[in-house]
Amino acid sequence: MIKKALRRIAPVLIAAIMVFGLATVAHAAVAPPENDATVTGNTVTIGKTYKLANDGTVNPAETFYLVQTGKMVSDSSLTNQTMPDLVEITDEGYTGNGRLVGKVSFAEGEATAAGVLKNITIELPAYTAVGVYHYFLEEVDNGTPGVTYKKTPMSLVITVMNSAEGSYYVAGVHCEDDTSTGEKTDSFENVFSATGGTGSEGLRITKDVAGNLANMDKYFKFSLELEGPAGSYAPVKVKGGSHENNEQTVSLSGLGKDADADGSPDSVLVEFWLKNGETVTVANLPYGIGYCIKEDVDPSEGYVVAYDNDETAVQIKGTVSAGTIAHKVTNTKAGSADTGVMLDSIPYIVVLALVALAGAALVIFRIRRKAGR
Repeated sequence: MIKKALRRIAPVLIAAIMVFGLATVAHAAVAPPENDATVTGNTVTIGKTYKLANDGTVNPAETFYLVQTGKMVSDSSLTNQTMPDLVEITDEGYTGNGRLVGKVSFAEGEATAAGVLKNITIELPAYTAVGVYHYFLEEVDNGTPGVTYKKTPMSLVITVMNSAEGSYYVAGVHCEDDTSTGEKTDSFENVFSATGGTGSEGLRITKDVAGNLANMDKYFKFSLELEGPAGSYAPVKVKGGSHENNEQTVSLSGLGKDADADGSPDSVLVEFWLKNGETVTVANLPYGIGYCIKEDVDPSEGYVVAYDNDETAVQIKGTVSAGTIAHKVTNTKAGSADTGVMLDSIPYIVVLALVALAGAALVIFRIRRKAGR
């Protein structure tokens, strides 16, 4: 009896399940999914991580910018020319001509070795047609020494669908890290690199004095000239040496602003004094900064100066590219004491004197012998 009843009821149950399933599918097809983005005035965020290459260094304050460089749409009644642009924003620090659509700021010293994550907020336009909208974005290179910028363009992809009511909604949003590969990402990073920090020694200048006539307690004056573009800089730290006039903090805010008489941009000069065995270290110098090390020594003092063991060099020039950079300046003064008689000749003089005395004695002996005859 039970089997017969099931056979009679089964077709009804199957039909009911099919009707319910179709209703569910139809409901899912017309109901827009929950999404933070809305048709008008909605926003999209892209993550930005700011990191330190060398832990313990200090990043400069900086605002990073994203500009829209192109657009493309597919599966839409609109064309690349008629599709809407991302909402343009303004910023007093942005001086470019591109369409500025996103920005994020970091304060001086805010970045860490692990990285600090913030969001770039981008406002979307109102959409009037379905389609897959591609917005090509690029990061503005502010030219700040030590900061790496994203060189490859990215793509913000917005998928717009219509609902059963005839309105349009953003059904999907994602960011492609590289337009050439289409690889998805939710953030990108910038890195600040500078000398010093934990595990690095900075730009090191060591003084060695050698020679039997050298003054080991004498202070020698040095100049460190720094060159770079105008921009945002964190303070540079100088430490080491025992001279009371050695600088401890240097500002690079004057770099590259005004042209000198020869047309070159302004540089920053750091002066310090070192004696034998002392070292000065310069920390938080951004990668890309040029430097020139030179000693102010009077030739009449008789010291031979060697820069990194090269006696023909007149200075040390380079570009910051590592957390630790070591240089050495050696001053040598050697000679002999002017006593009128070389000490190493005395034994020979004594021998000659003895020979002379013996000869004189022999002559006298012969004279006396002849006289006694």
